[in-house]
Amino acid sequence: MEKSIILVFFVLLAFCQVFHARPPLTQDEIKEAPYVDYFDELSLNWLDSASFKENLRAEKQKYLLSIAQRHRAMMAKRFKMA
Repeated sequence: MEKSIILVFFVLLAFCQVFHARPPLTQDEIKEAPYVDYFDELSLNWLDSASFKENLRAEKQKYLLSIAQRHRAMMAKRFKMA
């Protein structure tokens, strides 16, 4: 009984896939499709600000220092164990 239910499910799934399948786009359809640039609406004025660049530099320095500290701690632990 369970096998027949699973078989019916897979047959229905296959029919759904066949009926909803679309052929691939042709080159003419690709050329005729309107081009949409989704990033036109994105305003990137804040990327040019001096405060943003300063904050980015500070965050980068904090990150690099934390990595260096972790590396030093790991090396100290490694040599202490050896």
